[in-house]
Amino acid sequence: MPARPSALYTVRSSLARRVSRPYICPSCSHKRNLSAVYSDSKFRRRPHLRKHPHPLRKQASSIAPVTAVNATKDIPPAYRALYDELSALGGRAGTYVDLSQLQLALRGLESKDSVTRVALLVLNGNQGVYSLVRALLADPLSPESPWEGQLEKVADDERKSLLIRQETPFYGEELEYDQRHPLMRSLSIPSGTLRSHKLEILIQKASWNGDTVSLTDGSNMLVPALETPISASGRFSAIRYPVHKVIAYGEGVQGMLAYYQTTYPNVSRFGTDMVTGVINVRWRDRHEDEAPQHHVNIVNLEQATTSITQFRMSLENAMAYEHGWLGSKMPEVTRWVLDGTEAKDSSIKSSLKNLITVVLNSTENSILEEESQRLQELTSASIPESVRQELHAGIRTWAEHAHTELRDRLEIAFHSRSWNRLAWWKLLWRVDDVGMLASDILGRAWLVEAEKEIIWVGGRIQQAGLLGVAPQHDPNNSPLEALITTPPIHTLGSFPPPPRLLDVMDIMKLAADSDATLFNPSHPWPQQISVARTSLALSTVPALQALSQRLLLQSVSTTAITSFLSSLMYVSLSTTSIYEAGAVAAFGFVYSMRRLQTKWEAARAYWQGEVREEGRKVLKHVERVVREVVREGGKVEVGVEGDEVGVEERRVAREVAARARRELEKLG
Repeated sequence: MPARPSALYTVRSSLARRVSRPYICPSCSHKRNLSAVYSDSKFRRRPHLRKHPHPLRKQASSIAPVTAVNATKDIPPAYRALYDELSALGGRAGTYVDLSQLQLALRGLESKDSVTRVALLVLNGNQGVYSLVRALLADPLSPESPWEGQLEKVADDERKSLLIRQETPFYGEELEYDQRHPLMRSLSIPSGTLRSHKLEILIQKASWNGDTVSLTDGSNMLVPALETPISASGRFSAIRYPVHKVIAYGEGVQGMLAYYQTTYPNVSRFGTDMVTGVINVRWRDRHEDEAPQHHVNIVNLEQATTSITQFRMSLENAMAYEHGWLGSKMPEVTRWVLDGTEAKDSSIKSSLKNLITVVLNSTENSILEEESQRLQELTSASIPESVRQELHAGIRTWAEHAHTELRDRLEIAFHSRSWNRLAWWKLLWRVDDVGMLASDILGRAWLVEAEKEIIWVGGRIQQAGLLGVAPQHDPNNSPLEALITTPPIHTLGSFPPPPRLLDVMDIMKLAADSDATLFNPSHPWPQQISVARTSLALSTVPALQALSQRLLLQSVSTTAITSFLSSLMYVSLSTTSIYEAGAVAAFGFVYSMRRLQTKWEAARAYWQGEVREEGRKVLKHVERVVREVVREGGKVEVGVEGDEVGVEERRVAREVAARARRELEKLG
């Protein structure tokens, strides 16, 4: 074996390499270091290294250049289907998926032994987090490594985040600290834990002011943001840096308070396998069988560090080390960090599987949020549901009052003195007042207050904007105008009036027609009540008037005929006494009066029942129409019109996410 070069030569060679090579970002410096190994003169002078080249050297010819457009990647066959579906998800659902997390997941599927990133978000206690990293990565069986001392020096610089990773195999004994990157500092250390479990640890400071905490991306705690200056004015731009796991680190009571206000709500969202908390305290030792409470680990880093130092001093301190190490509760944190970093058999790593699950869940949630937002935009012009509920309550109150009015007011009217003037025995001198008194009852006691109140309800409906889509009609050509419009008065010598629909159409059918209840700008309320009142006045009142006249004429004629027969019998038959002849006249008079009483009272009772029944029908119809206007008025058409592209895009994205989830379940 050739002799090792002198220390001075080594330093000069190292400095020459650092000055001559261009700046490379931390994520790519690993490959850069490998290429530097084979080009270094020190490597050329070591024949034993040339005899056993690195495996990546053999694959150099098969690796596509960086500038290749269609560079193929050697994806493990077991992960090929899932990789293709996730790639399709990025292309088909790019607006709904977190691309930074998706790229990290795809990079993890490119090999079976992918890197696992763990982020340490510092809530408070910036110095203590480096003690946590030292306790996680230090080897108690070996002397103190140079990187442990360097870690304490690095802790003094808090301007940028720090990425801790495993150094390259050929520089395993060298410590490399690079702070030229604008996003983060990088520290490459020879740690067996990082090497065996393929770990990277990102230390990110989270500013907490007692009320809120800035974790870079409040919507996704698994995507810390690295700040980089974008101009000389001091402005910063955030670069997303996704990770697989997150540890929220704090110290003391203030750290515990920050954890429960910021991190604990994310535990239920991402699960305890991806988010946890570590609180450093200087309290007494906890019992070894005590489990962490509320997914937070209470540790004593000072005790853990002291235990490692004592064990390194002498193996006789093994019992003290075991007691102190277990009492500090660091084994639980170490177990959590290393859990899921190794793949079993042909299955996928648990950490990578959890990350892909989070990506799929966030994609589906984004699709649902987009659909909800689109639905809200389509219905933003609609009337709020609270306003509709208030109007429905007003209609319910109006209906109750209207039915009560119909019952009470008609009961009073039909027992009033004016209606009693139309008794059968008063019909002889009141026959000409039948139409007037019946019309007076319709005009004064038939849903008068209900009609006024429904006008007020219609005003509220118009004020709420529910008549924007109500059907309209031309008042000049409406059948309703034939009933509610008074015909003009014509003088002698003028042209005859034009024919009206009232003269040629069935009045009751017109009143029952739904067009009579339409809202229009001149009458923004249902007009069925006035139409029905006019219909009753024009159809039933004249019939009642004619019936009274006919019954009275029949009674008078019957009485007259029987009186004439009685007189004829008395004159013609000498044997007929005046009492016998008077009995015939009296019989005719009693028969005619009985017939008048029976038929007239039956007609009055029928008319009363018809008026009550028509009132109930009108109220029911008006309530139905108004409720329909309140329920359907002011709404816009909610559908896919104008959003066909968005609907199709969301459908395709949902299908791709479902296929990716099925492929993930196949990998276990």
